[in-house]
Amino acid sequence: MGGILVLDGDLSDVSSCLHRGYGAFLTALIGFIAFSLIVAVIMRLNRDIRADGAQGSAGRIGFYASSGLLVLMIIAGSAVFGVARNRTVLFVENDQLVERGCVKLQSYEDRFPLKDVAETYEFHRKGQIHKLRFQPSPTSRTLDVTLDSSSPLGNLAMIAPVAMGDYVTKLRELGRPIPAPLR
Repeated sequence: MGGILVLDGDLSDVSSCLHRGYGAFLTALIGFIAFSLIVAVIMRLNRDIRADGAQGSAGRIGFYASSGLLVLMIIAGSAVFGVARNRTVLFVENDQLVERGCVKLQSYEDRFPLKDVAETYEFHRKGQIHKLRFQPSPTSRTLDVTLDSSSPLGNLAMIAPVAMGDYVTKLRELGRPIPAPLR
């Protein structure tokens, strides 16, 4: 097989890992802060409702201590998202499955011989999610591709015809239309 066959992601995505990590960190940080503000407001409202004058400075110290701990947890939790593995693109080139992305703010490229990769189709009832799972045999890693209208279904069918046949069968069982690249 010659050339490059994109299975997931975009080869033209050239954003740096530092930029992607920063974006993931900020997104997680904003989410954690929003959640924390909601929790803090609920805690404060509950405290005000229960306040009968008996609560002294110990309640305030506890509130400030838990707030400080929450801030540390927000920053640490957001940092985890910033350095986590994040795939940019999955493609086939010269009979190898290639994954490129970022981990710990550094770019990586993993290559697996295509002959050593098993492909399976999975359907998750909760959320009606269809996935194509690639399992390179010398490793325990799995590479998942969510199957939807934006996926390069024709390319995936060329690489994993049996698994994609299972996907078509499941779509028929569910009464869903078969995408044009798979007919």
